[in-house]
Amino acid sequence: MWSADHFDKEIKCNMTDLSELIEQCSDTIFKVQFKKKVDPKNVEDQISAIKPADLKKPDALKKLSKEVVEGETVEITGHLLESENNLGRSLVIDLNAPSTSNVRSVDHRSIEWIIFRNVKYSLGKKAPGTDELPLKHEKDAAKWGSSKLAVGNWFSSASYYKVKSIEDKENCKVF
Repeated sequence: MWSADHFDKEIKCNMTDLSELIEQCSDTIFKVQFKKKVDPKNVEDQISAIKPADLKKPDALKKLSKEVVEGETVEITGHLLESENNLGRSLVIDLNAPSTSNVRSVDHRSIEWIIFRNVKYSLGKKAPGTDELPLKHEKDAAKWGSSKLAVGNWFSSASYYKVKSIEDKENCKVF
């Protein structure tokens, strides 16, 4: 089974590669980190929480301005519902959210990284000679290590499973 929490390689990709990658996820579980759209209420809350002494510290001021301009960082574990064009948006079902409101929108231009098929693809300078993405795994190779198995990890094959408890190396309860 593929994992959304375990990866054995990290590959640097450009923004176009990440947006094409999320379009290929379909029913396979993945985890994505991206920046949410800037929310005016969130900006008001951040500005109202500023103390006058903080305005004199260049580091605190720089951090605040970055948070206000970029938006909040969000991680979603889920699977793809539908995807727009290359640098558009994707609708993702968030497996950690309540089922009554679990459809989320991911802006492809703000993706920082994706864990897909046990490989972490992160935004950065793409190394020359990188194979076509997503990378292919050997059929007999282990996809995740049992030593890294933890309660709350997500896995998928044809269905989605969340680890509920670990009894020993060979047995774990899922739901």
